[in-house]
Order: sequence, then C-alpha cells, then structure tokens
Amino acid sequence: MTRCEAFLDSLKNARIKKFKKESTKIRKHSLNKKRTMYIPYMNDCCFMAAAAMRANGVDAVALPMPDKISLELGRKYTSGKECYPAILTTGDIVKKAKCSDFDPDRSVFFMATASGPCRFGQYNTMHRMILDDIGLPHVPIYTLDQGDDYQEDTSKLGANFRKLTWNGVVFVDYLQKLLHEIRPYEVHKGDCDIVYKQHIRKAEHAIEYGLDLLQVAKDACEALGRVPVDTSVRKPELEL
Repeated sequence: MTRCEAFLDSLKNARIKKFKKESTKIRKHSLNKKRTMYIPYMNDCCFMAAAAMRANGVDAVALPMPDKISLELGRKYTSGKECYPAILTTGDIVKKAKCSDFDPDRSVFFMATASGPCRFGQYNTMHRMILDDIGLPHVPIYTLDQGDDYQEDTSKLGANFRKLTWNGVVFVDYLQKLLHEIRPYEVHKGDCDIVYKQHIRKAEHAIEYGLDLLQVAKDACEALGRVPVDTSVRKPELEL
C-alpha cells in the first residue's frame, strides 16, 4: 500500500512541461576530475567512498552529518511527502550550494540511484530539478545507476574504486556493530564514540593513501576493547 501511495503521489506532483525532442533523454554527465565531488551524508560509509575517489584522483568531499539547517532547507524545497533521507540529502545539497565558498563551475554533486519501487531511484531527479530552480542548472549531478552503465560509471571513478569502497563499507559496518555492542556498557559516556571517530578518520586515511586497512580494523577492535565497561547489569536488546 505504501508503494502504491508513493506512485500515486509521484503522478499527482509531476510537473507538466513540454520538452524538445532532443532533450527527452535524461541528462547524464560525464566525470570531470577538475570539479570537486560533494557527497551528501547518508552514513559514515560516504567518508570511505570519498576517500576511494580521492585515491583515484577525484577531488571528493563527504558532507558532514545533516544539522538543523539541513532539515529546514530540505523541508523548504520538498513537498513534505518524501521520505526523511530525501529531505535531508536535499537540505545538504542546497546548504552546500548556498555556501559562500561554493564554486558552481568547479563542483558536482554525487547521488547514487537504484531501480525498484523505492523513491531512492528518484532522488537524483528531484535534486536536479531543485538545483535548476535555485539557478544552478550548470552544476552536474553524477549518478551511479544499477542499469547497463554501472560498470562504465564506476570505472570512471578509478580502476580500484569499487574494491576500496567495498572494503571501507565492510570496515564501517563491523566497527558500528562493535560500537553498538560495547557502548551501552561504557563507564564513561562518550569513550566509545571517541575511539570510533578516531578510527573512521584512520580508515579514510588508509583508503586514500593505500595503507593497511586491516591493521586499522585490528587497532580499532583493541582500542574499543580497552574502553572501561560495567556489565553487571544486563541492558535490553532489540529483537529483530
């Protein structure tokens, strides 16, 4: 039912616009390494993807976690019926585009996409429309589609981009699981978060400069293992 409602909302909110014959194709921009690639925050994995791009000569910047301004801008430029991540990524993009140091001629936004019933596949289309509306039609959006061009798109980001990014994603996934196991029992609030953030930065550095990511993972496990904990009281667990 949710997917059906999303589809009906998409039809209802579609813009009525006449297109010239030659412009009916979706605008797909080629990668220009002279531009800075901005990646909206969706998880700490975006820092790993940015590091993998930099390792392959792409000037990539992962935007920080969304804040109150991101949320306000996201709500301003969306209808209110979109899912929360769509609102936040929109807010992050608009916030960056409105920064005084933002250079439209040397910038590009990254947004992955996917097929299927989820609206995630339409994020980049909505972002394109919003950038056009705020006067930035010349700022590209670089997408990674799961269609026929996926291999080509990822290869443009570097021969080992996928491998480096995947290693980074796995690192973040396991580190977060370990963090969530230990943090409820830490004696001093915030100790685990400090260790976690330190090793996220070390992992970025390792991916970008070709260092040993496995060693960073081992160091992170040992560092979290040294955090003082109190396991005398069992904490409730979420059953999935």
